[in-house]
Amino acid sequence: MNEARGKLDGYLRSRLAKFQSDLASSESGPTLLRRLLATMLSSGEPEAWQRRPSISDDGTAVVLSVKTGTRKDHKLRILVEPGSLRMTVAQQIAFALRSLDELLGDLGWRGAVPVINAITAKVFPDDPAATRDWRGGLWLGAEVSPDSSDVEVRVYLNLRHDIAEERWKRLAAIVTGFASTTIAPFLDDWTDRAHAQAIPVGIGIVIAHGHVRGLRTYIGVERPTADVLNSLCRGLSENAHSTLDTLYDTFVARFGPLSRQTVTLGYDFAPGSRKPERIKVDICCHLVKHPLTPQLVPWIKERLREFRFDDAHLLHFIHDVATYWPGSRVQFFSLGFTPDLEHATVYVTTSS
Repeated sequence: MNEARGKLDGYLRSRLAKFQSDLASSESGPTLLRRLLATMLSSGEPEAWQRRPSISDDGTAVVLSVKTGTRKDHKLRILVEPGSLRMTVAQQIAFALRSLDELLGDLGWRGAVPVINAITAKVFPDDPAATRDWRGGLWLGAEVSPDSSDVEVRVYLNLRHDIAEERWKRLAAIVTGFASTTIAPFLDDWTDRAHAQAIPVGIGIVIAHGHVRGLRTYIGVERPTADVLNSLCRGLSENAHSTLDTLYDTFVARFGPLSRQTVTLGYDFAPGSRKPERIKVDICCHLVKHPLTPQLVPWIKERLREFRFDDAHLLHFIHDVATYWPGSRVQFFSLGFTPDLEHATVYVTTSS
């Protein structure tokens, strides 16, 4: 077992033990987590790398997150970059897809495969060589309740390639194929409003109870301002306006202007939906440099208290992660609207 995998193994065992669960259990939650652990291969020295790191800048292959909001949430959340940096992007995609197939087989969820294949076929090119300059291809994640009663597999696909027009066409085809043709009016209006302000960057697939339960489209904002963020939420979450104004104003006052592509919006679609059921607004925090970095957690705590969300869960999470990865730091701070503000999520990289 390589060092990164060994640390994550210890962390997962510790978290599960707090809820009288065990990583060796045959329940679906631990089974999923073990499978994700098995996808983490050693990358060796940077001189041997065949591609750039994608979910972190330093080659760290794991991101952990915690959610707090209107409901108590003790789920364990993890995102991994399967494979090794000694693989090319094409090899990493192939390895991750094989790992996903095996994982779904272990869970008895292979019924979700045709829907997943229909989506990936629209994302990945027929010629593997076309991915040579991509920064990553596919990532796998999990959301697991302590008693394994609620387990989700997450699949994330890279859309950061091709020109803007082609990305929007690809995204529309994916959403229409997953939701229904009745979503076309929303897509037309959304694309007209968003194409000058943002560009598609990713797709997320949510699998639960053997079915693809949801699809998330990610767009990166070219010039993040409070007005632009509110414009991209218009018609979907009118109540987000004051919250996003506060989020933007306090971040800029503390850490400086947000540069292009440092805010990402995620739109969640369900099968048969005519518009998104939820919007996520993710602010990139890992580009904040010293000496301002230590102010990120206090800033997040201030926001949680403003939203009347519990911050104790966050502090326990930060402490637990730092026990295993002293160099860990906040990567993203995210708000979810359905249409009112429902939750906040903090993502942390696991640098040593």
